Amino acid sequence: MSIAPQTWTPPGPHVLPAVVDIEPVSSEVTEFCARYGLEQLREKAIELVKKHLKPVRIRIEICGDPEGDHEWLVITADVRGRVEEVVSKYFACKKEWISVAPVAKLEHIRILTNIL
Repeated sequence: MSIAPQTWTPPGPHVLPAVVDIEPVSSEVTEFCARYGLEQLREKAIELVKKHLKPVRIRIEICGDPEGDHEWLVITADVRGRVEEVVSKYFACKKEWISVAPVAKLEHIRILTNIL
């Protein structure tokens, strides 16, 4: 008896919710943003992520370098779609992000995607 392989097709854009699930900002994130003056840039980054990536969920956390002492504000967007589409949208988001964020602040914020 053989079992036919199943293929997975990502859901279409009609499945995406109208409202993005954004995790509450932790006190650690608030303190990090205050320390580096990133409050407005954090909001701008989230705005761009919503605009370009249309995520179903956004997570905001502080991640550190395990081999050093550098930390980043990491904004992770959970996105549904084909890899090629998501990568294209990600590049558009990053292009606009780089054009609006001061160079000195770019090293403190990372925008990542998680393709669902």
